[in-house]
Amino acid sequence: MHKIFWIGITISAALVLAVLLYGAQREATAPTPSPKVLATPEPAGPDDKLLSLGKELEHLSLAQTQIGARTPFAAAGSSDMYKHLFLSFITEANLRASQIDKDGTASDLACIFRGMAIDAREKLATLETSQTAGEQAAIWQNAAYLFADVSAVLKPNNTRLAGASCPSAPLGDGALNDLRR
Repeated sequence: MHKIFWIGITISAALVLAVLLYGAQREATAPTPSPKVLATPEPAGPDDKLLSLGKELEHLSLAQTQIGARTPFAAAGSSDMYKHLFLSFITEANLRASQIDKDGTASDLACIFRGMAIDAREKLATLETSQTAGEQAAIWQNAAYLFADVSAVLKPNNTRLAGASCPSAPLGDGALNDLRR
């Protein structure tokens, strides 16, 4: 009986050693990303920051949709990790709309950006008042569509809408301060 015990210990130790060596070998052969890959380039054009925020929020939305779907009855997550992204997006969308108005071009795009800012503000408010992860997952799923639309609108070959106009709805610091509370 004593001999069987030591044989079991020896086999277990050999398995642990094999797993450790396999992990070390995999880690050593894994490609290391270059610093260029790790660094996020600064936005260059007027739409680059908005496009970057849209993509980041789209990816976050898709990830949060999956998390909420796995645990739908869990308590809703805190907005601390994403609130600043929403506020940045809202600010950038409104700034871009104001710039378009100032330039006197493509009033339809100004309207679209204002609508995106309003939609993002509403989604943030709804996320913050959600009670469960499942409720948040549904909101995140809709948010993913909103943020995916940003790249569709900002494509260089987008076509203008047929003379559509929208009322000017500037959002000053007061509106953003309301969101920050």
